[in-house]
Formats: sequence, C-alpha cells, structure tokens
Amino acid sequence: MSMLRASHKLKSWRRSLFLTQEQAAARFDVSRKTWIMWERGEAMPGPASMVAIYEETAGLVVPNDWYVLPELTAFERKAS
Repeated sequence: MSMLRASHKLKSWRRSLFLTQEQAAARFDVSRKTWIMWERGEAMPGPASMVAIYEETAGLVVPNDWYVLPELTAFERKAS
C-alpha cells in the first residue's frame, strides 16, 4: 500500500461529513490545492498535519497510512 491508502481514507472522511475540499482544507489551515494533492496522493502532509489529521478523523487516518511499510510475515512478528 502507499499514500493512496491515506488519500482514500482522507477523502472518505471528508465525504462522510459532507465537507467540500475547501472546508476540509480550512479545518487544517492549508490551501485547497494542498488538500487536493493530499486526497490524490500527490503530496504527503508534514508531521504536524499528520497529527492533526489523526486527531480530527478520530484515528481513521493514521500517520503510518502515508508510508509504504512492508508487511511482516508471521515468522518476523514472532521474532520481534
């Protein structure tokens, strides 16, 4: 998975609240253009914005959603 996971979740969250992109952007004090780039997976929010997104979405979008993380096998999980 990639940033697309986060961008899809972010768009779903916005739509669930019936917010326009401009209204959603205003909640995070970013431009509409920045918001659109986040929703399209073309840009990644900075750390402070990621925390704000996590809090505002009640954990629906978590910072790790923005990163490509390898899936651990069952063997690797047991070893850690």
